[in-house]
Amino acid sequence: KTGERCHASWHEEMFLRGEFNDWGNDNEGRMMLISSFTWGINVSLSGFVRTRFTPVKDWSKSYGSHPLRELLYNVPDFDPRHQDFSVVPTLSGSEPCRKWMTDRELWSER
Repeated sequence: KTGERCHASWHEEMFLRGEFNDWGNDNEGRMMLISSFTWGINVSLSGFVRTRFTPVKDWSKSYGSHPLRELLYNVPDFDPRHQDFSVVPTLSGSEPCRKWMTDRELWSER
């Protein structure tokens, strides 16, 4: 249509599925393409929830799941730092999105 913006994306549509919508396949969680390769949605959540992004209804492709990372190479026992060494945990669920938006001052507590 004339006057509408054109944005590029790898997918025709994108959904945010998770515990907040029972991982549903209806239109709840449908996202809007707000800029090239950038999808957006306004969702109010009362706390941390597990979520994934999927462009298809059959879950053959999805994003947002991080496998557990085992620490393969720890600090050796002879190094005194081994007593308080810790690994930064992998972000999962809605947390990576919240961090990305907070870093860009796009997150609101409302």
